[in-house]
Amino acid sequence: MSSSIKDVPYVGYTCIGPYIVLWSRVAFGSTAAPNQLDASMEDVINEIKALSKLASTVEAPVTRLCDIEPHLVERCLLRSSTEAFSYLQVCPPVPKEITLIKFVDDVYTGGSNKSRVTSSYDFITYISNGHDFVIEPKKRFNSWEPVMVNDVEERRHLLGYDYSAVEDSFYPTFSGGQLQGNPMTKRQSCAVLASFYDPLGLIVEHDMSARSIWRSINKSTTEWDSTIPSSLKDEVCT
Repeated sequence: MSSSIKDVPYVGYTCIGPYIVLWSRVAFGSTAAPNQLDASMEDVINEIKALSKLASTVEAPVTRLCDIEPHLVERCLLRSSTEAFSYLQVCPPVPKEITLIKFVDDVYTGGSNKSRVTSSYDFITYISNGHDFVIEPKKRFNSWEPVMVNDVEERRHLLGYDYSAVEDSFYPTFSGGQLQGNPMTKRQSCAVLASFYDPLGLIVEHDMSARSIWRSINKSTTEWDSTIPSSLKDEVCT
């Protein structure tokens, strides 16, 4: 059976080259997870862009899908159905221009002003939720309003980093604790090194250094509960 990415009608139905993949849940840490998430989310984004393009042909300043000819709306859907059409009848106004960036299943919207950014986000969220790619309200944030607690900014989490709206900057995170004054096992060293998270490679030099240390640890012992040399422990801790 041969297919293409444009043939995908369901959230859990992904076409990759000549293969059709059916799935309901994929372990996030598995090799296939990012590929399937990205392919499926790409289909949803294409639907969103098609609906936005359709809205741009309407002269009214505010466009709602319930005011557009049903057959035109249906052409934009991944798979037309009565349920899908009914869901769209009460969706937020459709932005006539959409600026967005997708990182696997994380979606970020942009625009020339706050109103456009917000309206785009509301529409994208509604469509995404309808495809079971739920965008949780607690993960919603904007880049122009820092959260202040006792006059100190509370950094938020974005793409695996701490994000500062005041400085408009990313900060790599480190969640592991350092063991001082005690021997360190290979398992403990792995936990410390793995807790340094830099998915976009913003400080790739440190990533490479951590990999080099881990390689030396593996050469020193193959047993997870064995104590690593003190020299390697010092490198891990510093």
